[in-house]
Amino acid sequence: MSQVLYKKGNIEKIIDVDWSRKQNKFFSPLHGIASYLAMFCPALPKYFIEKYTSENDVVMDNFSGRGTTALVSRELNRNFIGSDLNPYSFVLTKFKCSKISKQNIINRINELKEKFKESNINISSKKYNEIKIFYSNFTFKQLVFIRNEIGTNWLKNNEVDNAILAFCLGLMH
Repeated sequence: MSQVLYKKGNIEKIIDVDWSRKQNKFFSPLHGIASYLAMFCPALPKYFIEKYTSENDVVMDNFSGRGTTALVSRELNRNFIGSDLNPYSFVLTKFKCSKISKQNIINRINELKEKFKESNINISSKKYNEIKIFYSNFTFKQLVFIRNEIGTNWLKNNEVDNAILAFCLGLMH
């Protein structure tokens, strides 16, 4: 469906983008990893990236949000630079820019499972009172474990740990 982007007098600029959710089936399922405020469909950045850049050009998004522009840039063989003040945004966008294998993620999850089994997570601290009511004790222990293992050092995580954190945050969000 075409949308009028700009209209002044007799001059109209038309943007031909399908804004419906049904078009998302043509894009990577990674777009749906997490919700985010002010989300837009992948067709929007795809339209502008294809129109104004060539392969290997750099695409910059100063408000990268959940990383839609980053992932579309990667899919279209463009380089990407993004920024956002929100740590959640950083984790999601970094994940969507990474190229890691599913097996590497599974291997790391298995390592974390073993480490979790050996851990002794204390969830009785008063600092958790406001949030632990939303989870079973077991699930909450898992969340505290993940927070301690890869969540508190989110800025320095390798791509695999960042991917796991992105999935966890997406599920919680």
